[in-house]
Amino acid sequence: EKKTIPSDDSEHKMLITHVAFEPSLLHECVPKKSTNVFLTASVVNNSEFPLLEGDASVYLNHSFVAKTHLKAVAPGEKFTCSLGVDNAVKVTYKAPQKFNSESGMFTKQATVSNTQ
Repeated sequence: EKKTIPSDDSEHKMLITHVAFEPSLLHECVPKKSTNVFLTASVVNNSEFPLLEGDASVYLNHSFVAKTHLKAVAPGEKFTCSLGVDNAVKVTYKAPQKFNSESGMFTKQATVSNTQ
């Protein structure tokens, strides 16, 4: 479909094409630091178009999930994209408990045990 872009010295955004990818999804969490579970998509640009560097809107299952900045991606090239926190996955973290004990009357022996 042809579009006309005015030549008026201002910025204009135009949709060039719409591409859909089949991502491999990875959940990542470091419970000791945060119980948030982050979702990352690993994608191969299987389109015939190079993806130009710039801002992009990311949709998952037809729902908007994130705005991101993409570096240039050639056709056939693999790239990753952070999809933010996945609120559908919950993690609980119990800090380890430390127990100290000593034994021996003349020769002391200290023992430290961690349980979680």
